[in-house]
Order: sequence, then C-alpha cells, then structure tokens
Amino acid sequence: MVWFPATAFIALLGVASSAVILEREKSLNSPCIKEWASIITVNGVQSKDCPSPPWKNGAINANNNRFYIGNSSVALCANDQLCNVKPSQAQFIIHHEIYTLRLHVGVLGGQQVYIDKKGALRYNGVREPLPVTWTAAANGWDAPKSTNRYQTLRSREVKKWWACPEHSSKKNTGPWQVFADTKKITLKDSDVPSKKKSDCVTFSLGTEFVTPLFYNNVGW
Repeated sequence: MVWFPATAFIALLGVASSAVILEREKSLNSPCIKEWASIITVNGVQSKDCPSPPWKNGAINANNNRFYIGNSSVALCANDQLCNVKPSQAQFIIHHEIYTLRLHVGVLGGQQVYIDKKGALRYNGVREPLPVTWTAAANGWDAPKSTNRYQTLRSREVKKWWACPEHSSKKNTGPWQVFADTKKITLKDSDVPSKKKSDCVTFSLGTEFVTPLFYNNVGW
C-alpha cells in the first residue's frame, strides 16, 4: 500500500477528525433509542430487546467505488494494485473535515465520498475527478457532538438511508449496497440492484471518533 509521507499524514491528522462509519438500525417498531452493531469495535451496544437487522454486524465497507454492508473492503492504491491482498493491510479511514468525507488510502484525489444521481453512496476512484453531476450531499456532512462515544453521522441533503441487496433472493443474506433518499433524489425501483425498493432496509449512520482507527475486512 502506498501511504502519504509521514509529515503529510501528521499534518492531516491535525485538521481532520477520524470517523469510522458504523451502522445503527432504525425501525419505527423498535423500542430502542440506540442500537449499535459493528465489526470495527468491541464496544458496540446492542440491546436484546430490539429487533435485529438482517446483517450480523453493521460495518460499512468501501468496495470498488461503492459502499456495502456485508461485503469485503476493496480499493485501489496509487499504483493501481488492489489494497486487500492481505486483509490486515486493507486499511481505510473516513476523514470528516470541513463538512466533507473521504477515504484515506494514500491515493491521488483523496477518494471523496459523494451521492450519485441515482442515490448510491459512492467515492471517486484513483485520479478520477468528482462527477459533474455530483449532488450537494458531497458537501453537507456533519457529526454533532454527543455525550457518549457514538454520534450520528448526518448529511444536510440526506433524508433516509437504505441498504439494498443485489437480488431479492439475498435480502436476508446480503451483501447490501448503501443508497440514500435526498432532498433532490427519491430512490426508485429502477435505481436499486434488485429493481425492488421494497427489498431494501432503512438504517441510520453513526460514527465513533478516534485518532486514528483504521477499519479492514478482518472477520468477514
């Protein structure tokens, strides 16, 4: 894996909050205010009284310019080689800085997180500019302070998050790709992989701030 020079990395940490993306179930019928599940941290809290989402944990993984629950982490390094040859070295980190999110895998362009015109949560590839049609959701990220270590990761543009399986037959087994309804985009059947929005599950995003904490696909 190709990393930034040490001096640049230290400077980066000085201006950016490291935010690992976690998942929290959001259900109208759930009696729980907070239900966290994550492969990333052993400190996740999950109540036995709450209904469980279809996935076993809530890690959001970066995979080939898209985000998934229940999939492995895959990204390209600066030399165009896959970074997940060894899972323990497939280190990705979400930086929340000045209302934007980006992956930190030591590549040109920073792989900024955005939402495309069909509602898919994505990140731009190595040396790939952001699409002209990128939505304002690339800018409006916020992680408000909380009294505990878990915080909601929100976007000013996003109304609802969706996790959608690639096929109806996999809605209980996954993997699930991450989508969003925004102020300008309402997810349609034709936008999701299975072509049925009813196969998707709503959820909310949260962060655990640490400095730094890398996540990888160990345990999948």
